[in-house]
Order: sequence, then C-alpha cells, then structure tokens
Amino acid sequence: MPPKPTAIVGLDVLCHATENLLGAQQNEYSDMLMLECIRRVFEWLPIVFEEPGNIEGRTQLSWASTNAQANGGVPQGHAIGHAIGAAYGVVHAHACVLVLPSVIRHHAESYPDKIYALAKIVGVPVEEDVVTVANRVAKKYVAFYKQFGLGNLQDTLKAAGHPDDKKTFVEKIIPLTLDDFKSRIWMPPIHRPEDHDVLVSLLEQIYDEA
Repeated sequence: MPPKPTAIVGLDVLCHATENLLGAQQNEYSDMLMLECIRRVFEWLPIVFEEPGNIEGRTQLSWASTNAQANGGVPQGHAIGHAIGAAYGVVHAHACVLVLPSVIRHHAESYPDKIYALAKIVGVPVEEDVVTVANRVAKKYVAFYKQFGLGNLQDTLKAAGHPDDKKTFVEKIIPLTLDDFKSRIWMPPIHRPEDHDVLVSLLEQIYDEA
C-alpha cells in the first residue's frame, strides 16, 4: 500500500483504539489491548510510511488494526468525525483524527489513569496534574498526524474549498453531531440540551487546534 493510504488507515486504527480506551463501553480487557494498539501505531506507522515494503511493520499494524476494530464501540469522537466528513467531504480517518486531541482533553479528569498511560506511550512528562498531561498528549497526537502530511482543521477546510469561520463551523457541525447516535453515548455527555456549551467548547477546540 502506498504511503498516504497507509497513513490514513493507520490513523483510523489510532482513532478506534483511543476512543475505545476512553469510551463508555471499555473494560479492563479492552483497555490492555487498546494501549498496546496505540503503542504499535506510534512505533510502526512512521516506519511503514517511509518503508512501504516493511513486512514487520505491516504485521505489527495488522495486529493493531484487528484488535482496535474488534473491541469496543468507538463511542467517543466518531460522532463529530462523521459530522466533519459529511459537511466537508474530509476523508473519514482524517476527520476523526482531528477530533482526537479534544477527546483526550474532554476525558482527562474522568479517566486520569488512562491519560497517564497514554502519556507514557507517546513520551511526554507525567509529573503534573492530569489536565496538563492530557494537553501534552493531545499536542503529541497533533504532531503525530501532521508528520504524515495531514493538516489541522482550518488548513483542511481551506484545502477543500470551505474556509468557514469558527462560528459557521460550529453551527454546521452541531446538528450533524447530535444526529449521530454515537453522540448519545459520550461520557461526560455532550448530547443533552444542558450540554450545549460543552459541545460548543469541544468544537471550538477542534477548530482552533494549531
């Protein structure tokens, strides 16, 4: 598989594994597998991107893909990713990986042990409070997807011919997100009327991610 499709598929694995780890349907068994999937993606995807014929790397990523897809219901993130894809024609994995940094921040205080485990995998300091550590992990995820030539949200929208400002983006994405059943299993929730400000904040974070 050529480098760009390899990166897209590998990032979809990362989305599934991270969302399953932080999602409302996780369990001790799936947590163990998701952390290992994430570790393998961070280690091997850059190698396979540079060396498309690297069989060991393909084997490692195949393992991660199989386990990330087969465990959990990707409840966190995909609802917004689906909305971005539908509204702007962004490739699925690219749309979903744009959401991941905000997913990580959103769940920092709900799943501190998992945030610290992610921090160790991606190689950021873990000495401070969980919100600080989650922000570091989120920035590491952004740097990771950018190394494969993917832009942040604003650059992606401009490249697709949709240079929407933040207000327009938020107004366009909210109803599409809430129409996706996965938005109703976020925890902390985003789908209730009283969660409106939380959802707006999430979408603004996604829009502003540098």
